[in-house]
Amino acid sequence: PLVSASNAYIEATRETLSHELDELLAMPRIEFLDPNREIGLTAFALAYHGRNDVDLMCKLARVIRRGYSAAATSLDRMPKRRRTPAGRIRVGFVSTHFYNHSIGRAFHGFIHDLPRERFETWVFAVAPPQGEAWAETLRASSECYVALADDVDAIRIAIESAQLDILI
Repeated sequence: PLVSASNAYIEATRETLSHELDELLAMPRIEFLDPNREIGLTAFALAYHGRNDVDLMCKLARVIRRGYSAAATSLDRMPKRRRTPAGRIRVGFVSTHFYNHSIGRAFHGFIHDLPRERFETWVFAVAPPQGEAWAETLRASSECYVALADDVDAIRIAIESAQLDILI
């Protein structure tokens, strides 16, 4: 839940998650053809616990990368972009909420206001609503706007192909 009844409940929830992730990592084989649909939920609610989430999020990432073999193999084949010392930093933003949503409104400032002489901005909008005003505002605020279907492989390929320096 987003709001927990007590600190003890938070600790028990986190311990259970950690234990379940350990069990998945210990399994001889796991496979996700489409992690977006097969896993479904994210660990987003951990942010509401007010704790350091790094270890749990890294463990979750190891489970997903272990079970989603396409992600593990494709990065090795991608040519690396060489940025010149004076070159701009290529920053990508990806979300399913780049429209009139708190995420779209909050990230608009980052996308719009990054100094263009130092940063190149890319927006990867997953299944954006057509003709929605905030979606269009975000499109206009970025240097490169990529509208993507809700397909994890297409999303992964588009992001990898952009050869970003930073992904948010």
